[in-house]
Amino acid sequence: MLGSDCINILSREQAVGYYNGYISERLLKEHADVLSSQIYLCGPPEMMQSVIEMLSAMGVGRKTVTMDL
Repeated sequence: MLGSDCINILSREQAVGYYNGYISERLLKEHADVLSSQIYLCGPPEMMQSVIEMLSAMGVGRKTVTMDL
């Protein structure tokens, strides 16, 4: 469904082909093209809220973010 537009980030595990660690403003800025389109988040509610706050501070509107609780 998301194809090459999907960025998977693993907070604990390390696996080839995946980012490792927490989502940061720096990581979001590195993928600025992602910020100009629809954003889909899934994960723990605290993580998703943190990312939404970072996106908001970067000027990304809440309507562009879809969350899977």
